[in-house]
Parts: sequence; C-alpha cells; structure tokens
Amino acid sequence: VSASFKSGTSISYTFKEPYELSRNSSALPSSIYSDMTLRGENVSLSFRTNQSPAVLFYVSSYYREYLALLINKHDILEVRYKLDSGRDVEVLRSRVRSLANGQLHTVTIRRLTDSVSVQIDQNTREEFNLTSDGEFSAIKSLELGRVHESDEMDPDLARLASLGFTGCLSVVHFNSISPLKAAVLHPDTSPVIITGPLVQSNCGSLASANPYAAENTRNLSDQSGSVGSGQPLVNAIRTDSALIGG
Repeated sequence: VSASFKSGTSISYTFKEPYELSRNSSALPSSIYSDMTLRGENVSLSFRTNQSPAVLFYVSSYYREYLALLINKHDILEVRYKLDSGRDVEVLRSRVRSLANGQLHTVTIRRLTDSVSVQIDQNTREEFNLTSDGEFSAIKSLELGRVHESDEMDPDLARLASLGFTGCLSVVHFNSISPLKAAVLHPDTSPVIITGPLVQSNCGSLASANPYAAENTRNLSDQSGSVGSGQPLVNAIRTDSALIGG
C-alpha cells in the first residue's frame, strides 16, 4: 500500500480517547491512561526523499510528551524523545549520512525504557541511552505528513513539522499499528483523519525506478480533506508529491 503526499497532506491516527478509557465507572482517574503508557516501542518504516529538513513520523501525548523521527538539514536522521514534559527534548543523531538522496532507506527504532537502538539499511546498529524515566505517558495520536497540532512541540520542531513531507514512506509500523495502511485501505472504519489530497500509488518497492511515479493511482481524499474511496483510477506522475506506502 502506497500513497502520494503533497506538503499539505496529513494523516492523523488517534489512539484511545480519554472518554473511551474511562467508560468503566469503576476506573480511577489515575488509571485512565494506564494502558496508553509505553515503556518501549518498535518503529519501522522505509522512505525516500530529497527534502531536508523533513519530519517523517510524529507521536504525541496528552502529557505534552512526544517522539519525532526526522531528517535534519544535514541529511542525517534524528530521533527526538521528550518523555518528561518538564525537561528538554533528547536528540539522538545517527552517524549515517546523505539520507535525503532520493534512494530508498529503511529505519528500525527499538526502545526499552531508557535504551534505544537505531538501524538504517544494512549499517551497524547504533545504541543510545535516554536520561528520562523511560515512560511515554498517555500517547494521543500518530501523524504522517504535515502536523497541524504542535502545542507540545518546541518552536524548532513545530516549524519543521509545518513544512509537511515530500518523498516516499512505506511499511510504516508503530508497535502493532499500521497507520498508513489503515488510512488507505480502511479510512471509514479506522480512527484516522485525512487532510488534503491523498492519492493511492505504488511507491515503496525497490523496483520503482522513479520514486515519484504514481501509476494506477486512485484519489482517496479531496482538497477539502474529506475521506473517500472507490474513486476512478487515474495515471499520473507527480514530481511535487510524496509517496507513502505501508
């Protein structure tokens, strides 16, 4: 599953709402978010882009904590963790360079409390340690493309997130969740909000000579941001689009 993104397109996947968590009248207020607190996560995705800087992936929290995966202005991958709203964000920088070169790259990030590993392509796995308590509390939503709600971000990340993403993402996983697949294949039954034009395409394969070619595409949403499916197939090459698959 792939989809073409433009800079104004976003997919927002919402985790459980507080009212859903508190429907059980016997639940104590302190336990409302308990099953939404993570002591670790597995994140994986593939991408290709010529854009830098660019935010690839963002997960927010009801407690103003977040996880962001981005390519910085030096074409280097950064993983930014803010697991304590009262402390500065922790920035983990990979040593792998030239990631905004239009080639397909695969990233795997694994965290267990304060230990984080990052692997890019076939490069050596890199190990990092966080200084925070290792709990990602009350996760709220996962964003692909432009991030519209940036209250919990520092000004620099908010600026980058507002740029949107132009390139190709594929096989996006956050633990057991596949947010892109949910948005493209099951938009009416998944907790997703699609804003801007989203066009299904065939991006993330190694066989794709032109990463921006969108063959046998179909529109999944229109300019107003509504979600739709089953629209006519069209053929197009969109060099100003991002292609995201999962």
